[in-house]
Amino acid sequence: MFMKCKSIGYDVVGQTSNGWNKKAPKVLYNETSPKELISYFKPRLQSFVTHNFIAKWQDHHFKLIFMTIPNGSIISCVDFFQNYTMWVKNEIQSMHWYNIQISIFVHLTYRLDPLYILGGEMPKVIKKLHYYISYDTFDDIIFVQHCFIMHWKFLSYQGCIPIEHIMNDGCSGQFKSKITWYFWSHYPSLTTFESCPFGCQMIWNFFVTRHEKNKVDGFGALLKRKIRKE
Repeated sequence: MFMKCKSIGYDVVGQTSNGWNKKAPKVLYNETSPKELISYFKPRLQSFVTHNFIAKWQDHHFKLIFMTIPNGSIISCVDFFQNYTMWVKNEIQSMHWYNIQISIFVHLTYRLDPLYILGGEMPKVIKKLHYYISYDTFDDIIFVQHCFIMHWKFLSYQGCIPIEHIMNDGCSGQFKSKITWYFWSHYPSLTTFESCPFGCQMIWNFFVTRHEKNKVDGFGALLKRKIRKE
């Protein structure tokens, strides 16, 4: 007796400028016996249950944050979206390899309405969306820092923000590295001005890998659809 199974695999579709393989996901179909299927899943079940528990716990606490946002603080969800390729509508075949790409960094922020008077109701949360678009397609931590400094200049016109909570995944090349930690520690001094003498404290939180990306991925897809429509 054999069972039909479906899984996600990857195909190598090319190489980056650094020599790394570019992989694209694909759906794989195969047939296997129940015994082989159980043998495949058994050693992976413990890590899956642990991963799933942590993901649900983090999602629960992320929702609770909105009940306790201190007035003046801000919560940011950030991530890079898949690069947008500037296709030519009626391109010749050879142009497929020479299309220009742009990098898209999505920054979603939440904060309490400073004009909202708290009563017995839920506090009003303001959500704002910021896009950072560049021909620099390396998507590294230096670009992330540049975007945060630009965002702080935007925030500074709205008064002092004492604390900024950052939520994102744990990609080492973009967020989780010694360069990032150095940037966190110096962020208060980088964000100091007359009405905010102590600057802004940055608190970074990492979600479980491949989770909570839907908060920014949907807005990234919205932008790409808008560009494609135009």
